[in-house]
Amino acid sequence: MDKRIITIIGAKDGVGATTLAMNLALSMQRLSGAKVLLINAAYPGDLAFTIGEKGNARASKDAIELLNRSTPQMLEGALRCHPSGVGLIEKDNDEATLKDEHLRKLSEIYPYIIVDAGAVPAFPSTDIILAVSPDPLIINAAGKKLEDLARTFFPKDLTWVVVNRWSESSSIPRSCIEEKLCIAHKYWLGDLQDARDGYLKGIESLAAALIAAKRAEAVTAADIDITKIKRELLAKLQDAVDAKDVDKDTLYSKSEEALYKLISDSGLSQFTGAAKKQIMKEILDEALGLGPLEGLMADISVSEVMVNAKNEIYVERSGKIEATDLSFTSDSQMMRVIERIVAPVGRRIDESSPMVDARLADGSRVNIIIPPLSLKGPTITIRKFASKALGIEDLIKFGALSEPMAKFLAGCVKGRLNVLVSGGTGSGKTTLLNVLSSFIPANERIVTIEDAAELRLEQEHVVRLESRQANIEGKGTIGIRDLVRNSLRMRPDRIVVGECRGGEALDMLQAMNTGHDGSLTTIHANSPRDSLSRLETLVMFAGIELPSHAIREQIASAINVIVQLSRFPDGSRKITHITELSGMEGNVMTMQDIFAGNFMATGFRPRFIEKLKAKGIEVL
Repeated sequence: MDKRIITIIGAKDGVGATTLAMNLALSMQRLSGAKVLLINAAYPGDLAFTIGEKGNARASKDAIELLNRSTPQMLEGALRCHPSGVGLIEKDNDEATLKDEHLRKLSEIYPYIIVDAGAVPAFPSTDIILAVSPDPLIINAAGKKLEDLARTFFPKDLTWVVVNRWSESSSIPRSCIEEKLCIAHKYWLGDLQDARDGYLKGIESLAAALIAAKRAEAVTAADIDITKIKRELLAKLQDAVDAKDVDKDTLYSKSEEALYKLISDSGLSQFTGAAKKQIMKEILDEALGLGPLEGLMADISVSEVMVNAKNEIYVERSGKIEATDLSFTSDSQMMRVIERIVAPVGRRIDESSPMVDARLADGSRVNIIIPPLSLKGPTITIRKFASKALGIEDLIKFGALSEPMAKFLAGCVKGRLNVLVSGGTGSGKTTLLNVLSSFIPANERIVTIEDAAELRLEQEHVVRLESRQANIEGKGTIGIRDLVRNSLRMRPDRIVVGECRGGEALDMLQAMNTGHDGSLTTIHANSPRDSLSRLETLVMFAGIELPSHAIREQIASAINVIVQLSRFPDGSRKITHITELSGMEGNVMTMQDIFAGNFMATGFRPRFIEKLKAKGIEVL
């Protein structure tokens, strides 16, 4: 026996969809002798109102509990709530929603499941019944519903139209309804109260037709190789829509319209509607988006996307790396996606400039490297930009630091101490820098300087600067160091440098030592002591020959606090040290941990504590 999920939707409210659903369930049970389940997924209480005292529906929250815990035999007994034996599930007010997996479990018990869905199909369906009444406004609304169904590629031969309250004296002629609703399966039912026999005979006729209708096993996109089909449709789409002639806001809708027509005319009748929708999505992603990466970018559980080659795509979830089964069709497809990434931000990539840092429209950071430097083909690494900026409470909840540490760091920023955030790759330096920046008072002027803009400050008085690579002639480079020097002429109260990685370290230290206290930056290092050694090395990149003692004096007088982050094997990221840089002893920079290990305070009172107290800031 074919298993059916029959969804009933109304063109508008009040067309009798719920009454139709109840009577159809009873009729199918009687004619087929099979088990039937009726689900109200529309409005709470509608089913109970319709069945009156003939039965009691099981609330959906209770049904979900049963589905999660009961055996099929127990489940059937619990849901058989009508004297006829029809199972009933009623939508409740607790927003408990049955999901596709629940429906799959129910279909193992009930060959026929009828869903009163209200306005839109609630679940994947084998048949859809559109309930209408002979009213001009409702018939127009029904025509729109059928168009929407067609756009989901739901087959016309699995769509049924039922006209309730029909009589020869109806205000709209039958011929007009026939013309407007071009569906082969149409049933004309009278009013249940005025013409009960005619209504119920119509219901029986519809039930018999649904039971008798055979469902050919449809082909899904996974059943055959559709690469060639997609390539042909993509080429036709590119011919049909000229991206140069359409503004960005309407390009997607025009492409979607053109592709819908191309797929409808392509003879893909062997595919299910869901498969066609998937084909359409993949082609649009390739034509206008990031191809197979689109779904990963929309997945909030993914924090990083790593493409080693066209058929090697990895992601990071909860700090752990895992392989995906996604792939690009070719290196040329990858290059089209890469061009789509770099062009909007004014970057270029080719054989003469085979590496680039860029960012996506949502702020995600991208690094790309192509042959000849990358031997396996183009390589893409995307550090995703969180849709919601994390706050200090989030970091405490994630176990990245303790409340006393958070209070201490907030006081350091408010008290205008210079803070260096240190850590390895992927340890959360930029996230912490963004959180620390949130403690800067709103009345201060902040200048942020980054290679690829990632910081997202909530304050209004913020100037964001981003470095620029050389143009195609090899000219026009503006680096971080140039921006740091220029920022000193912009009257900043705070300078926030995304990362010190070169000669800009000297300019940053000079800024910190000449009145721009309260500045923040990050550096790649594995410990607080290593961060100072690395900072000393970066100063040497500035090309100014300074003795090591002078460089260390600059560092010791500029940096007040070092915050060390580490990433652990389980994927977690934590602050392991908060350290004061207290000065010099001979030629050695002296340091003292304030917090270390498992968020433990060492008991050491930093020298700047009196400075903070003078400003009314208590941190310990």
